[in-house]
Amino acid sequence: MRKSCKFVVPTVPLASVSALCKGLESLLNGTEEIRNLKCKFNFAAIWAFGGQLMMKDGIEYRKNFSDFWVTEFKKYVKFPRVGTVFDINMVEDGDNITFGEWDVATIEFNSTTQ
Repeated sequence: MRKSCKFVVPTVPLASVSALCKGLESLLNGTEEIRNLKCKFNFAAIWAFGGQLMMKDGIEYRKNFSDFWVTEFKKYVKFPRVGTVFDINMVEDGDNITFGEWDVATIEFNSTTQ
């Protein structure tokens, strides 16, 4: 990945591994089903390893990363066919967690209500 992507902010590999561990720590509650672990791991890993990528020199490195990630992990996790892996979020449906679009996973916020 380091050979085919340019990072906007230079990082050392250990920083990405640390971000993955912190991301997993915040997502795991200790009672996960295996099928849910796959989504949680992929979500944390996508942001840990690809979150610092941007467009540079006219090349959209997030898109390149997204194409790589979906190709490598599509046999383990079903990704929605929208934008890139950065356009998806985890959606809970009862005991199952899947990937969905951000607008499905977010709630509307109204600052005038109390």
